Amino acid sequence: MIELGNKNLIFKSRSSDSVVSEIINFFDLAGTNVLLISGNSNSQTSIRLNINFIHCSSSNIETNLKDNLFRVEHLFVEVISLYETNKYFDEIRKLTSIPITFILPVSKSFRSSPSYHDIDGYDFIYLTKRKKIDSVAILIRQTLKDYIVEDLKNNWESNLENLKISYIRNKKLEDLFGDSD
Repeated sequence: MIELGNKNLIFKSRSSDSVVSEIINFFDLAGTNVLLISGNSNSQTSIRLNINFIHCSSSNIETNLKDNLFRVEHLFVEVISLYETNKYFDEIRKLTSIPITFILPVSKSFRSSPSYHDIDGYDFIYLTKRKKIDSVAILIRQTLKDYIVEDLKNNWESNLENLKISYIRNKKLEDLFGDSD
């Protein structure tokens, strides 16, 4: 799957909520205890998951997060702007040092915006999207091949099926030969 460091960023295109859901679900199923925090102004998240979820703003995150950190190994924080990521990051770091991945929507012109170029402080930065397919195929069922992840720092792109296969293969090799670090 994708690599996640201490501070990560996932840009989600309009139609890629299911891509982000698949990524988070994969980490959850692989044994990583995750918590999703929604900083959106509405009380619902557009990401559909079967994991722990809280809704809070950056101003009251300390109160809400304290009660939900037990056994959490990775935080996913859904925000609406790059500016908000810094506010959340500062407040979360007052409580814990566990890794954080920020999820935020992207516009078509995001690569030309000034805030896009202010992303050096992130370990990994990804853009998620879906392949363009006809509406009948969407109704039937999309596969992991239809979900695309682009690494914006290392300039590569792959579908979720290939990323999942690669992760499983690497995990089996690590189990056989031990950790190479």
